[in-house]
Amino acid sequence: MRKLSESTRDAVLAATAKLLAKREFASLRTREIAAAAGVAEATLFRYFRKKDQIIEAIISEKGEQLFRDIEEAVRLVDSPREKLLAVLRQHAHFACRFRDIIIVCQRQHGLSRKSAIPAGFRRWLDTLQGILQSGVDKGVFRPDLDIRATSLALHSVPTTLFLQERVYYQKPMNESAFLEAAEYHYQLLLRALEPAPPRR
Repeated sequence: MRKLSESTRDAVLAATAKLLAKREFASLRTREIAAAAGVAEATLFRYFRKKDQIIEAIISEKGEQLFRDIEEAVRLVDSPREKLLAVLRQHAHFACRFRDIIIVCQRQHGLSRKSAIPAGFRRWLDTLQGILQSGVDKGVFRPDLDIRATSLALHSVPTTLFLQERVYYQKPMNESAFLEAAEYHYQLLLRALEPAPPRR
């Protein structure tokens, strides 16, 4: 059996990501993806049995890069609050760069539970929840904090901004505006995490 080429696989992933910047995933056909990648449709199916697997591969690889960036950002700061802000900013930057792929993942209910996407989501929430718990333990965050609910609220900031883009602007914000809006939401949420001042 002929060995599959890593460069061909990468070309398919890159072509799909580029097409997603202009097209809805549901409207894309495998023959269009293959043509954009410069391969035959039959060749594409040797690498990916169905279209959903292409998206899974893209988000898995991009997600691994996100976690590497997060680990590096966390190493550079000390307090739980700084760590939380660092990882949230990395997540917002990732979401802004790959918004089309993330939106597709949210829409595709047929994605397998065994895929890398749910696993990556759980890993991301575990990261947030670990930092939040550390903050509670050290007295940086309020002792009655609902860790799970807070992690979900923080995670949802970029997707909330995606919705605002569609409702209010009818087009994506530029990177600077997106990150500024995300920062505003993060700062509001972080204020709610602070312990109540001692009673006099």
